[in-house]
Amino acid sequence: MDRGESNVLKEVIIDIYRGEILEMVDEYGSGKSMFAAVLLDAVVEQGTFTGDITYYPPGGGPIDLLS
Repeated sequence: MDRGESNVLKEVIIDIYRGEILEMVDEYGSGKSMFAAVLLDAVVEQGTFTGDITYYPPGGGPIDLLS
């Protein structure tokens, strides 16, 4: 941003299981669209994200989806 760094989302933890549907409802400007962009690896230019996305398949070990 022209004004400097801005933290849009912080410490988002969510569990989504096979067959579930995620619906996000919150106030205007709460970060819903940014969260979706991070999940889809579609953060606009100049934007960065850090963290991890881990898949825990049934009967298997964790899989890091970003590596």
